[in-house]
Amino acid sequence: MAEEDKKTSAFDSFSKMGAIMGEARLSQEQGERTLGPSLEDFEKGYDLALKLQKNAKAKINKNKEATQKLLDQFPGGISVPKMDEQLDGLVSNFLTEQRGIYETNAKIEGQGAKAEGYDVAVGTNNQIDRNVIAVNNDLEAFANLRTELLKEVGGVTEDENGEISYDKPSEYAKGTTDYQNQNLYNLTSGDYESLKPEITYNEKGDARLTVLDSKGNRVNINEIDLPEEYDNSSEVVYDNLIDSTQELKEKGELKSESWEGSVDRRKAVKSIKENFKDEKTIKNYMFEHPDLIDQYMANDQGISVEEVRKDPEYENKFEMFKETSFDVSEVQDLLIKSLDETYTGSQTVQEQTNDIVEEGDFEPTDIEEGDTIDDNDMGKYAVTEETEEEETEEAAQPIGNAIFNNPRINKRGVLRAIKSGELTDEILIKYLSEVPGITIENNEIKGLSTVKPSAFNNAMRKIQEETEIDLDY
Repeated sequence: MAEEDKKTSAFDSFSKMGAIMGEARLSQEQGERTLGPSLEDFEKGYDLALKLQKNAKAKINKNKEATQKLLDQFPGGISVPKMDEQLDGLVSNFLTEQRGIYETNAKIEGQGAKAEGYDVAVGTNNQIDRNVIAVNNDLEAFANLRTELLKEVGGVTEDENGEISYDKPSEYAKGTTDYQNQNLYNLTSGDYESLKPEITYNEKGDARLTVLDSKGNRVNINEIDLPEEYDNSSEVVYDNLIDSTQELKEKGELKSESWEGSVDRRKAVKSIKENFKDEKTIKNYMFEHPDLIDQYMANDQGISVEEVRKDPEYENKFEMFKETSFDVSEVQDLLIKSLDETYTGSQTVQEQTNDIVEEGDFEPTDIEEGDTIDDNDMGKYAVTEETEEEETEEAAQPIGNAIFNNPRINKRGVLRAIKSGELTDEILIKYLSEVPGITIENNEIKGLSTVKPSAFNNAMRKIQEETEIDLDY
């Protein structure tokens, strides 16, 4: 049982799908089914997953178009009636059926408490009353949900005076799955062929209006899985941990003999485990930071990150990992590793001196030339001939290249936009010039080696928001 409780890797998941699709592989020698995943099973499972993914995207695109046509019909505001014409028949049949039972029971009730079947008649009619109210509430919830989703997708807002305005549509978390998007556009477009609304009863006789979700599960209206906006509260906590860890090293304020055994590290690790302990938080955070997904995929498949990114099927597999059940402890380990690298990769600087203090066996990072003359930096840095030569080579490159080649910056969206030429030096100079610790003069950027991650990330988010360049934030 213990083995079954362990998280299953994506490789094993696809392999299991492939094994189910194909005939059982039998050992000719022993007549037993071969255990463990095979490459053949993986390929079959992956091909099936790819077909399902393409099918889902096709349905999403179809209902996106239908949703837009529906939005075009509401120039003065969006409103979905409780009794949609496509629900009329369903509700009418339900009420007709319930009315017949109710009237029969009412006749028995009219005969008084001593009449045969009186208690059953009263109980049944009370149940019918509750069911009619519940179904009516579900109809209202269904109409309200569709109305709110149409407003989100259409970027429609309404003030307290009823004035309608149009803005950018809501941006959902990057970890949003195709199944969630299918649910969204099935509802907004009114795709009843996919939703298949029904009035169903549970074992107690309670009636509810239910629909099919994109995975084929029959659910109540309020249970359907929909996209959500990204909650960055855990990200803020983690960014602050990274910043405080870097400052701790730079200012030389660590009281323990080593970072690994320090109280500061234990507190930081505890904070990571408290703020990244459920799969939903972890999934959304990781897909906002694709470099983590790349590392997780590499670990899962037993290959390097470079091999993951060079895989021609990378984009498809990246999307499929949105449906993967992430190993919480493994993701926490990745975040803790990044925290440790922040400490070991930072320089300890003595105030008002030209000396760099190297602690333990930690290898110092390169110091940029600008850091020796920037009064906003924490003290002055010593510059060796080797670093001077490296900085001269870096300073001769455009702003984008300096960022692209900086080992501290590994955000795939940023690197991709620089490489494609979409994120130009002109844009970078405009936004990075406002970042504390960064100076840009004569096409040279200085301070990248010491800028706080949160300050740099905030600038990138602002670029993405104001220029609509996708930087994976």
